[in-house]
Amino acid sequence: MISYRKFFLLLEQKNIKRTHLIYDGIISSETLLRLRRNKNLSMHTLEQLSNYLECDITDLFSIE
Repeated sequence: MISYRKFFLLLEQKNIKRTHLIYDGIISSETLLRLRRNKNLSMHTLEQLSNYLECDITDLFSIE
């Protein structure tokens, strides 16, 4: 199962609010909901998030 806990911890460390990702046009509110529910995301979305957060894609999720 995919877990995006690392993503939310990274947001906290960088002091970025979840809503900023929506306001900045990085992801939609639906994508944020998918992240919160640990649902699958496209590689394109993961790439956008990693570019925005200046991290590696593997820093965003773990497989449990």
